[in-house]
Amino acid sequence: MSTSSDQRLFQDVVSWVANCDPAGTALVQHDRTLDYGSLNRSANQVAHYLQSLGAGPESKIGISIGRSIDFVIAALGILKCGSAFVPVDPTYPELRQRFIAEDAGLQAVLYSGRGFGDAPDWPITTTHLESPEILVQPTSDLLLKTPDPQQLAYVIYTSGSTGVAKGVEVTRGNLRHLVDWHNGYFRVTSADRATLLINVGFDASVQELWPYLCMGATLFIPETEIVREPEMLRDWLLRKKITIIAAPSLLAEALMALPWPQDASLRCMLSGGDKLRVSPAPGSPFRLVNVYGPAECTVVATAGEVPPSGSTHRIPSIGRAITGVRIFLLNEDLQEVPPGSQGEICIAGAGVSRGYLNRPEMTAQRFMVRGDDGTRIYRSGDLGRLNDDGTIQFLGRMDEQVKIRGYRIECGEIEAALNTLPGVQTSAVVLLELPEGHNCLTAYIVAQPGVELSRDSLRDGLRSVLPEFMLPERFVRLPCMPVNENGKVSRRALPAVTEEMIIRSAERPTTQVETELMAILEKLLKVNQIELNDDFFLLGGHSFIANQVIARVRDHFGVELSLRTVFDHPTPAAMAQQVEERIAARPLTNRAYHRTVPETGANR
Repeated sequence: MSTSSDQRLFQDVVSWVANCDPAGTALVQHDRTLDYGSLNRSANQVAHYLQSLGAGPESKIGISIGRSIDFVIAALGILKCGSAFVPVDPTYPELRQRFIAEDAGLQAVLYSGRGFGDAPDWPITTTHLESPEILVQPTSDLLLKTPDPQQLAYVIYTSGSTGVAKGVEVTRGNLRHLVDWHNGYFRVTSADRATLLINVGFDASVQELWPYLCMGATLFIPETEIVREPEMLRDWLLRKKITIIAAPSLLAEALMALPWPQDASLRCMLSGGDKLRVSPAPGSPFRLVNVYGPAECTVVATAGEVPPSGSTHRIPSIGRAITGVRIFLLNEDLQEVPPGSQGEICIAGAGVSRGYLNRPEMTAQRFMVRGDDGTRIYRSGDLGRLNDDGTIQFLGRMDEQVKIRGYRIECGEIEAALNTLPGVQTSAVVLLELPEGHNCLTAYIVAQPGVELSRDSLRDGLRSVLPEFMLPERFVRLPCMPVNENGKVSRRALPAVTEEMIIRSAERPTTQVETELMAILEKLLKVNQIELNDDFFLLGGHSFIANQVIARVRDHFGVELSLRTVFDHPTPAAMAQQVEERIAARPLTNRAYHRTVPETGANR
């Protein structure tokens, strides 16, 4: 990027909207459109209001708003007054939201009533984005001095190994570096049309949002049901003439498997968040860039284009270090390993954040100074290997942290929540790969004497403190937990799971349709045991599998379900009811169905 653009970008981290064409379209969501002039004025009102509360540099302001135009207005207003924004996902359990608010020491919270719940009931100033207190504020830009690059820009919370979530402190210098690299690497211009697909509580949304708005591009925000359905999302991308998107790895794989017209506007797809297993098909109209990076290093540390091949035989690499970042593959003594050898991925450079909010010991453990030159590195806990061509191959984790469906999860946090539940003596959570290739988050549990646990009570108890994506899929009963010579849980000694060990739901299938439909779902989802109230999509379901479900239901029960029906009724119980209603609606002479026994390993 040019020097003048470089100079403009750092100022843009604070007040970039003022430099964009006021008439240019900034944000589009459903039937709501906002130009840059309107966005700037609304954000300025938020900034003036927060300043009247005494907010300024290093103040932390919460945003209890989901992925939306309102979130962008709130976040921009917070940055404009010099403060840092802290996303507090309103869909999280109340206890988790309250913990983030208290741990971050929020000075105030902004919320919106556009389908994102009521005002949080916390003992801090809570203001609706369209309240009179904000709407009476001036729309003029605040006159603030250029921020210090070390000044806090945002805090993002990730799963914590100690049993509680931890906040990553990202500076304005970190954010500027991400914007600078992204816009240079992808040659972003004001003509680009990008997307915000990822939940704003996750760090990857930062890369979806700020680079494009810094360049005056247009950001489109699709509805949740569109994001969950790859075919629907592809059609939406084509209809909106989107030019560049970032998608979690599993979604990117599903999109790549679809047919695309050669004249598609989409020129680039970014993939990240999980191990990418496939390459684009030959003739794909867009390029695929695989990125890697933890929240502690401002979203992206490495990137590499994946050449088209359509192959699943060779796992694509995570590319090379991005501009301004250095990657070291180190052994336990923090010495570099030779090419081809396995080492911990350690990251240095402009993307490395301050560390963890209120966690000085954890910060000291993960953020270290290496060598005589005082290089500050972040120890990711990820394993990698240097390929012959200079790219890095991601190999997995060193510890109990896991990734499932793109989410980064500390098993220790789930264990800490489990151990507080009535009837649980101790627990161990691991990610197991089933014979069908499905990764299954599994909780081994030792119950207190005389207590009979059910899957329902365990999941309901966890649901009150953990987000849905952190809930184990299987619960396994153990008489005692295996330990090593140090008295710690020996994860390697955890036994293989048998059907008899699995803790079942108290609610069992009561109809023939429920039993047979659940067997069909188990086969297609490659899940060993499905319960009546499991969510099809949280078990890894997507539109391809949904279409297979529809076909199997047609063949097995002789009735037709629509794709919309599967999306609106995603649990086996609700889906079975839809099947039963369609069977009942047929003429009396045609209500019987040819019943075959679905292939399944489950015994009901």
